[in-house]
Amino acid sequence: MRRLALPLLLALGLLTASVAVVAALQSGLFDPARRSYESAMRPLLIGYDAWWGGAQGALVDELNSLCGPAADGWRNRDVLAACSAHPSVDCTLLATHCGSDVEALRQGIGELSRAAHREGEVLLEALAAISPPADVGLAHARFLACLQARVADAGDVRALARGEPLAAPRDLSACQMFPAAEAQVRAYVGQ
Repeated sequence: MRRLALPLLLALGLLTASVAVVAALQSGLFDPARRSYESAMRPLLIGYDAWWGGAQGALVDELNSLCGPAADGWRNRDVLAACSAHPSVDCTLLATHCGSDVEALRQGIGELSRAAHREGEVLLEALAAISPPADVGLAHARFLACLQARVADAGDVRALARGEPLAAPRDLSACQMFPAAEAQVRAYVGQ
């Protein structure tokens, strides 16, 4: 029995060690490019979450809110777009339709969009400066495109809040085209 126990323990030890080495290799423990990407992306993802929990999230919520007690389905974004697209329309009529102050709405959304745009630009600059490893490169590029689209949307909202019409409607957002990109980047960095 002792003769079988020692070789069996040795075989189990070798098997355990080989599994540990394979797991370490797959986790990127020995990959400097992956470790560098992870260390650069973790604080950016924390900043991105703070942006969504702060200015960007508040802007999206405000735009999607009904414009007042008599809104009849109109959201704040609809009011801004209508006032900007048709300058001859008296926006005070919309105020009576919604039961809210359109100028106060414009000012509040203008401040939120300014903050969301400014903070988003900082995130964009930092994210664009990172060179991802090849195995996460496509997800990184798509996540970057989504962030660019969201920052551009915040800029568009700033223009609407100032009463400026938009030059051209935007195509389908990159965030809608690549919904899994953010999840892939987060999974890659272990967040």
